[in-house]
Amino acid sequence: MSVAQKMEVWEIARVFAASESGVRRVLQHYRERGTHLPLPRNAGRKLQMTDSIAQQIREFIAARPDATRQQIKDALGLVVSLQAISEWLARPARSAAPRAGAGSGDGRGAKLLRDSRRRRPALALARRF
Repeated sequence: MSVAQKMEVWEIARVFAASESGVRRVLQHYRERGTHLPLPRNAGRKLQMTDSIAQQIREFIAARPDATRQQIKDALGLVVSLQAISEWLARPARSAAPRAGAGSGDGRGAKLLRDSRRRRPALALARRF
């Protein structure tokens, strides 16, 4: 038996300076999944439309530019919705080369922009009243 199994929830919370509810949640996750780690972020629904299917659609449209979405779906035997086909048609073709001005790729660009907008002094003053 490990030390954690002998300790009460409130004792573990005190040791780690955490809330009891947080400790209970971590212990529950551990019992259910066998690990304390969170679920992976890509645990949701998987995309049905792959790059190869999108390429097939683009080739089909190049051959038949007047084809409807339903005709594309039937001709290629796709199991995706007509909306998914529309969304892929509206996207620009992807390339392996990075976009110009894409930044460092650390994913912080949009967050920094949001933070800078949030911290404008004029807006902060207006929010007080």
